[in-house]
Amino acid sequence: MKWEKVVLLLLDPSDRNIRWDANAWKARYAIPAHLCFSVGPARGYVPLVGNCLSIVDENTKVIAVSHGGALGPAFDGARYEAVDFAQWLQQFGLRRAGLLALRGCLLGRDRFLEDLAQSLLLNDIRIDWLLGYRHVAMQIHPLTSHEGVGTKDVALRILTGGLAKRSDDHRVKVVRGHPGAAPKEGSRRYR
Repeated sequence: MKWEKVVLLLLDPSDRNIRWDANAWKARYAIPAHLCFSVGPARGYVPLVGNCLSIVDENTKVIAVSHGGALGPAFDGARYEAVDFAQWLQQFGLRRAGLLALRGCLLGRDRFLEDLAQSLLLNDIRIDWLLGYRHVAMQIHPLTSHEGVGTKDVALRILTGGLAKRSDDHRVKVVRGHPGAAPKEGSRRYR
């Protein structure tokens, strides 16, 4: 599925690994600087302030890069559970998106994505699809600009120089964000 627009959120600019991952996503999708937002100072990123995420619509993929755990993303010195993260997104004007891809370890392991989908709806935010990593992610640059997710995926990427990866079923969890979210035409991921 090709998205008309991709927006990038760098949620922990003081962490070198998180910056590295965010910059890899920025390069992969050739995201222009005016669509790259950061919670703190970061070269090549716009400050995440005011209503800046109001530019996002149902044809937009939002990539949020942070540390994570089974309970939610971690940044700004805090862990954000589903209710808190939905309110945090709302304060910056997010009202709609086609996909919210959470690029942090373990965010797709347990129930965080399902809980976030419910919390987003309670905050009048319609996200069609949510995606999170099932395992620990590891940047394997310079072989590839993508993370390996879980030990078997990391090994496969290293052995193939980044040309192969495990299937999405092993690496990520995809959750329907609201009952009206339609499967994306031409994609096996969003069903």
